[in-house]
Amino acid sequence: MSEVDIAVSDALLGALALTLLIHHRRHFPASPFAAPLAWLLGGLAAGAWLGGIWHALYPDASGPMPALVWRASLLAAGISACGFARLGLRLLDISASGIINILLALYIAALLLTDDFLLALLATLPAMALTLFGFLKRPPARIGVTGLMLILGASAWQRWGPDLPVWWLSHNTVYHLLLMPALLLVYRAVTKLEMSRSTADVS
Repeated sequence: MSEVDIAVSDALLGALALTLLIHHRRHFPASPFAAPLAWLLGGLAAGAWLGGIWHALYPDASGPMPALVWRASLLAAGISACGFARLGLRLLDISASGIINILLALYIAALLLTDDFLLALLATLPAMALTLFGFLKRPPARIGVTGLMLILGASAWQRWGPDLPVWWLSHNTVYHLLLMPALLLVYRAVTKLEMSRSTADVS
């Protein structure tokens, strides 16, 4: 049975992530946050679209193709989590990309053992913690803390929250809908920091 509401919300989330990535590349071409955002937003867009394909075509299916699409979506989610970690490290002025690469390799190995979406959530939470500390360190970017808290709430809803039968929305769809404003707040935090850096350079 096709899960249309989840597939559509996945597609919208992926489109938003790609739009923000393109916007950042066009308006902040020399940004020190370009690489972390490419990981974060690119991974999120790919994961959302792959997840949308799975929910549209394979939610009740078994076999190699559904398994491949689902695990590919989880891999993309892990890449997005690495983007959060890289963003946090950049905000904190810490160089540890080698460690992030090792953790990504461990995440990929874990995908061989499980296809539970909880793996992606558990990978994202500590990465978000780095970004949280980074936003707190940079006052112009503190609006991003609200976005991170919204992502945390969305993740809790995805794991334990109910469907909303009044609006025919599953808990996964609610998760995606909450991620959209959260992502905008995180992106706004980064762009506010970019603009404050530009102002400081001019002055």
